[in-house]
Amino acid sequence: MITININGLTLCHKGSGGISHNTLPDVCKTPPFGVPVPYENEAYSADLIKGTTSVFADGGNMIANVGSQFARSVFDEAGSMGGILSGTNMAETEWISHSFDVFFEKKPACRLTDKLFMNHRNTVNMAGEIQAPIEAMPEVKYLCQVICTCDASPTTSASGKTDLKEFCVETTLLNEKNPFNTIKPEIPYDMTKTPPRPLLNREALKDGIIRPSEYLPKRMKIEKLKPAKANGGIYQVRVPDAVIMRNPAIPDLTAPNLKAVVEIKFDQAWDPIQIRDYGLIAGPDKVVLLSPTICLCAKEESEQEYETDEATETDEEREGFYETMQKLTGLTGAALVIYIIISEGSRLFPPRNLFPVP
Repeated sequence: MITININGLTLCHKGSGGISHNTLPDVCKTPPFGVPVPYENEAYSADLIKGTTSVFADGGNMIANVGSQFARSVFDEAGSMGGILSGTNMAETEWISHSFDVFFEKKPACRLTDKLFMNHRNTVNMAGEIQAPIEAMPEVKYLCQVICTCDASPTTSASGKTDLKEFCVETTLLNEKNPFNTIKPEIPYDMTKTPPRPLLNREALKDGIIRPSEYLPKRMKIEKLKPAKANGGIYQVRVPDAVIMRNPAIPDLTAPNLKAVVEIKFDQAWDPIQIRDYGLIAGPDKVVLLSPTICLCAKEESEQEYETDEATETDEEREGFYETMQKLTGLTGAALVIYIIISEGSRLFPPRNLFPVP
C-alpha cells in the first residue's frame, strides 16, 4: 500500500508494487554467435536495494531515492553474452529523474513516472516507473481491506484443509454491497483485440449492468479463442482480479475509462508476462500489484517518516546523464534536448505512458 505522495506522485518504495519497463530496445549479444538482438526488459520495486537505511515508509519499507536500484531485471535472459553498451543482461536499474524538493537521507526521492536506466545502462525507461496512481487510491485501500480480511480469515475448501484466499476476495467483491461501484472483479478480456476487449454478459449489458460472461469456456469457443494450454502457453484471454473504472455510468471497460487493472497475489510470485498483458488493457502505467505485504496486513498502523532538504544536482551527474542518453538514443544537440524535454514533460498529462516517446 502506498500512502505517501511526493509532488502529487506516489512514492516508490520496496512495497509499492512498482514496475519499470524499457521504452528503447535492450540490445544484447545472443549465443551462439553473439548476434545483437533487441529484447524487452522489466524490473520491480520489490527488488529495491541501496535505498534508505534509517527512514522507512508504509510499514517499514525501504524508500527509493537517487542511488537506489531495482536489483535485477527480466525478459533479456536469452541475451546472455551481454548488452552492447553494458556487457550485462538481467541487470539492475538506475534512476534518471527524481523529486527536486523532497529528500530522504539527503538524497532526492523517486516517484511514480520517474525515469530509469535499465540493464546497467544498456537501455532506458523514458515512460517512467509505474505503480498505483493517486486517483485509484480510494479503491485500492478498500481492496486492501478485503485482502487483509481474506488473508486472516479465508474461505476454506470443502475438506477444510485448504485456504481459498483468492476465492474469498472474488466472492467478497462479487457478493457484498461494494461501496465502490467502480470496482469490477474477474472481467475476462480478449487479448487478441487491440485494445483488449472485455467479454461481458450480453443480456445484463442491455440493461446497463456490467457483469463478466457467465460461462467463459463456452464464450471462448464462440469467439474462437484458445486456452493457453492449447495455444503454446500464450493467453488469448486474461482475467484480472479487478479493474477500476473512472465513470461507472459509462458501460465501457477499456481505456481511457479505466483507472487501473489490479492483480492480487497471496503466496505466488508475480508473473512478468501476465503483468505486461495487463498493461495492454488499461495502459502500462495503470497496473496495480497488491498482496498482504503491500497492503500492510501484518501492521496495525503504518509508520510514515519524512525528510525534506534542498535539492541539488552536480554538473558531473548532469553531464553523465546527457552522455548516456546520447549513446542510447543516437541523438545529439538540440534533438536530444527536445527528446528529454518532451519525455519529462509527458508526466504532466494523464495519458503520459500509454504511448512511449519514440
